[in-house]
Amino acid sequence: MGTIEMARSLSVSKALVSKLVKAGMPLSSAQAAQQWREEHAPPRRWKSKPTSATLTERPQATATAPQVITGGDDPESSLQRAREAEAQSYAALVAEREGGASAEDLRKLSATYFAARRNRQTAEDFADHWQRRQRITLLYDEAVEIVSRPHNAAKQMLEVMPKALAPRLYGQPQKTIETTLAEWCDNLASVLRQSL
Repeated sequence: MGTIEMARSLSVSKALVSKLVKAGMPLSSAQAAQQWREEHAPPRRWKSKPTSATLTERPQATATAPQVITGGDDPESSLQRAREAEAQSYAALVAEREGGASAEDLRKLSATYFAARRNRQTAEDFADHWQRRQRITLLYDEAVEIVSRPHNAAKQMLEVMPKALAPRLYGQPQKTIETTLAEWCDNLASVLRQSL
C-alpha cells in the first residue's frame, strides 16, 4: 500500500504517514498501521485537561480510522459493523455538541463521523458487489430486461405475423384474416404482459 492510499485509509495527511513510516509504521495494511499507531504513536494531549466528571459523563473525542475490509471478512458483518460505527460516531458528535464541547473536540468528532460514513459507504458498495458476484441479488432493471427478452421477441414476431400469414390463408378475405390475426396477437401480447 502506498503512502497516499494509507493516508486516505487512516484519514490523516500524507506528511504524517511519511513521518510515521520513518518511525517504523508498516504499510502492509491499514489495520496493521492503525495497530502500530495505537502502540507507538499516542494521540496529542489536550491543552485543557478534562475533569474526572466530564470523563465519566461524555465519551472521549478520539478519531478512529475506517477499517479496511479484507478478503476473509464476511461482507454482511463488515457492513453491519460499519453501520454501527457510523451510528456511534454520530451519537457521540450530537452528545458533545449538546454538551457544549470545545471547537477542537467537535472538529475531531466530525472527522471521525465523516470517516465512519465513508467507511459505511465503502462497505455497502463492497457488499453489493459481493452479492452480485455471488448472484444473490439482481438489480431491478437487469431483472426486467432478462424477463422481457422473450416478451420482446414474441412481440416482434407477432407484429410481422399478420401480414406474413394472411396471403397464405385460403378461403377467407385478406382483410378478415389480417383483422383476426391482429386481434389474436393483441390477446397474446396482453397474456404475456400479465404473466410477467
